[in-house]
Amino acid sequence: MQFIIKPLGAALILVSVATLSFLAVRAQQPSSATAGVRGNTGSLPSGSFSQEIPVVPAGSSKWQLSLTSPGEGNLKIVPVRDSPARFKQAVRLTVAKPVPEKFWFVQAQRQLPFPVNVGEQYALRFWARSPKGGAVQVVFEESNEPYYKDLSSELRLASEWKQYTLPFKVKRSYAIGESQLCLQVGRAEGTYEFSQVELVAQK
Repeated sequence: MQFIIKPLGAALILVSVATLSFLAVRAQQPSSATAGVRGNTGSLPSGSFSQEIPVVPAGSSKWQLSLTSPGEGNLKIVPVRDSPARFKQAVRLTVAKPVPEKFWFVQAQRQLPFPVNVGEQYALRFWARSPKGGAVQVVFEESNEPYYKDLSSELRLASEWKQYTLPFKVKRSYAIGESQLCLQVGRAEGTYEFSQVELVAQK
């Protein structure tokens, strides 16, 4: 038996084959939502975007309690039901035995997972409260001795939730893990709560 393919039929066959080939190649390519996307290197270019360092939910486990004797206290992640900014959790620092002259003996620390370069400008923003109006020393510093500080500011916290913003300029460069944020509360006995901590790069 012989098959006779007329010119019109041949053209239709060629179009069909070409279409199937295009669809096969398209199926192997990544979608437009993922094509060309690379992994985050952890860098924080100055002025290009903000790098949030949330206390909760993802960042809550990365805040660590640091105690130096005779200072005593504890750190807990607690729910928040009266947030003015809709956050659901906070880090609660409770000071049981203060050391007023060495307030850093009770503090929460968090190392930064990206490099920080000299000359860059940042703003540290967070929500906080202390029922007794306690003071906190907010610090951005080198994570090892001699603990060089680019930011060290004492704040008297309000008894109700309030947002605080502290701008500063970096005076030296730090590699990944060489800088840290500190919330030092060892001046007085009491409770201190912090949430939505973020570090924002500025031009």
